[in-house]
Order: sequence, then C-alpha cells, then structure tokens
Amino acid sequence: MDRFIVLAEQQNLEIIICINKIDIDTSEKYKEIYDLYKSAGFDIFAVSAEENIGSDELFARLRGKVSVLAGPSGVGKSSIINMIDPKIAAKVGEISKKIERGKHTTRQSELLELEKGTFLVDSPGFTSLDMSGIEPDQLQYYFREFNKYLPDCRFTGCMHINEDEKYCGIKSQVGKNISESRYHRYIDIYNEIIDERKR
Repeated sequence: MDRFIVLAEQQNLEIIICINKIDIDTSEKYKEIYDLYKSAGFDIFAVSAEENIGSDELFARLRGKVSVLAGPSGVGKSSIINMIDPKIAAKVGEISKKIERGKHTTRQSELLELEKGTFLVDSPGFTSLDMSGIEPDQLQYYFREFNKYLPDCRFTGCMHINEDEKYCGIKSQVGKNISESRYHRYIDIYNEIIDERKR
C-alpha cells in the first residue's frame, strides 16, 4: 500500500485509505493498520462490502468528487462500488454478460457516475508499480509524517538511513512519533529506487 501512497503523494492527490473485508478479520488485525495510517495523518475507512458496513460514511467522503479506486487484485474494489451504489452492480452485470466475462474481474478502467457530480473510477488490480519516476532525495517528502521532523536533521542531504540518529530528525522519532513499520518501508522503497537506477 505504501507504494500506492508514494505515487499519489507525488502527484499531490487527495488520499483516502479504505480497508475492506473487515467482516472476515475475526482477530481484528485491521485495527492495527487503521491506527497506523490514522496516526500518520490519513483519512481511513474500515468497511465490509459483504456486510454493507461503512458505506454511508465512505460515500459522504466521496460525494462531489471524482475518485479512483486503486489497489491490488482481489481486495474487492468493485464490491466496494457495488456496496456504495447497488444500481452500479446491475449495470456492471449487464455489461459483463454482453462481453462474456466474469463480473468480478475488472479488466479496464470504467468511469461510473454515482450521482450528479460524484464519480468513481473502477480500475483493474495492479500486480506491480513503477517507482522509477520518484527521485531518491524526494521520497522523504512523500511520507507525510516525516514532514514535521525534517527541519531537525542537522545535515543537508540527510536521507535518514545511514546517518547517526543524534543528527537525524527522522531517525530520532522512529518508534515514537514515526512508526517503525512505515520507516522500514521508506528504506525499502528508497533502496528499490536506487537499485533500479543501477540497472
């Protein structure tokens, strides 16, 4: 998910995180994810398309906007749309019959009008994301919880990886105001970008 977020942050898009299928999460692990991203400053919704949990709140947040549902295959993006507006489910089902494909498989992006002025784009699931357009030294700005502490870095060009914690505003906050998991994802994505540029 963090790769999606980085790409959206780079384009200065408004980000809403939606956790689906909470009805099958009997151990309520989703609450850890919810708290993690909420504390990082994101709008986040926990829903169940199957049980119609959270649809009104999510729709209220999307009203009056053009929104794109993006995520890996199988997370239930189309089901979320159908939960928000059951009329869409009927339309998608009819189209699926005409082109002889399963209605649960999105193969192309479709712009769907939920009401006047409110649109959703149902997009195919992604198996990989191209991070090559991200400059390594810009990545830090796409982790929004870093922003408050960037001025505390003593040295220009600090990448918050190999620097001494005493001189790095970001590393000094890991485990306090910056979650360890998000910080480690930052390092992973940073290294991925660097490795890609070496090829």
